[in-house]
Amino acid sequence: AIILMVMGHVIGDTAATGLRVEDHSLYRHVYFLLEYLRMPLFTVISGFVYSMLPVALATAPKFLGRKIERLFFPLLTIGTLQYVLHAIIPGTNVAPPLRDIWMLYVYSHDQFWFLHAIFLVFVTIVALDGFHLMDRLPKWGCCLLATTLLSLWGPRSEVFSFTGYLNLLPYFVLGCGIYRFPKHIFRRELVLGLCGFLAVGFYLQECMFEGQLFFVDERINPVALLVGMTGTVVLFALRKPVRWLAWLGGYSYGIFLLHVFPVAGSRIVLMKLGLHNREVLFVIGLLCGLSVPILLEIAIRKNPHLQRFLLGERPKVASTRPNSITSNAGAGVRTADSC
Repeated sequence: AIILMVMGHVIGDTAATGLRVEDHSLYRHVYFLLEYLRMPLFTVISGFVYSMLPVALATAPKFLGRKIERLFFPLLTIGTLQYVLHAIIPGTNVAPPLRDIWMLYVYSHDQFWFLHAIFLVFVTIVALDGFHLMDRLPKWGCCLLATTLLSLWGPRSEVFSFTGYLNLLPYFVLGCGIYRFPKHIFRRELVLGLCGFLAVGFYLQECMFEGQLFFVDERINPVALLVGMTGTVVLFALRKPVRWLAWLGGYSYGIFLLHVFPVAGSRIVLMKLGLHNREVLFVIGLLCGLSVPILLEIAIRKNPHLQRFLLGERPKVASTRPNSITSNAGAGVRTADSC
């Protein structure tokens, strides 16, 4: 999931960002075909890991307090630094005015929209679990249906990334169900059926790319949900342990927070040196976007104060929460307790 996210940012979401590829290039085609899988997979993994040790209503205040630190300390520090550098460094694709920096903390901006949105998701999930609304398959199914309908037809607002919250919520609920009810979800006939629906979803997505199908909201629509829901379940059903991916996942929060610096920096420096080959820029940007944040996170962890305010982590203590690569996906955290 984290590799797909960095790939997307290397390419850029429009012809004016990232590598500035044309709208009908192969890069743009790949970007668009993966668009409805990147963040859904990230979020389904989050729900899966959260469900390893769900939060009781009595411990919800402490849990959410940790979430505030884990999510919003990096927003205030790394988010502010990224915004300022975008505003003052020449060669960046987007140079926001410094006077609008307050919008970073209120509205969605760059990758930091996810921090607002996932916090709202955690608040909702804590309430659902606190009242035992997802502890049985029928109740979980009702929650999945309700959150899906809310995602499609709920009110839209960029304040505190509310629209992003609506987008993520059903996938987090799906991740909870995958962990809690695997025997029901991963039945062979069901997975085969979902593969068929996924193929239909990709076909419809291709129609969207060719301009034959149009939705007012390109982020949240029936095709996005069809591809995101079926695709993530199929990927979970087919998953195999891969050691290097497990290792990489342990640094996914650092990569999420810090990858923009090396991705943009490598592109700017290489283009200043006269290198304009997109394939080379893509590979180097992807490698830098994955490796440099890992090195930075290792360095940051050596100082407890930097660790606290840049990563939102408290110094390590013994924890009963699952230490899993996928816990990094939800808020990019190494353990679900600090998440």
